[in-house]
Amino acid sequence: MKIICKISLSKDNHILIVKIMEKYYLCSSTQNDFKIIENLDESQVCSYLNSKKSVLPKKE
Repeated sequence: MKIICKISLSKDNHILIVKIMEKYYLCSSTQNDFKIIENLDESQVCSYLNSKKSVLPKKE
């Protein structure tokens, strides 16, 4: 399993995009639980990552 992206909602609660084998999943993780919320296709993941890059400040 590879974590592609992690967004912390609180100290112990997170939303993640993970890659398992060749498939992508949107997941939730808590201190006591890990759930797959939705299957994602590669284009959805790429679209999210590209939109995230456009928001980040440019390094000089």
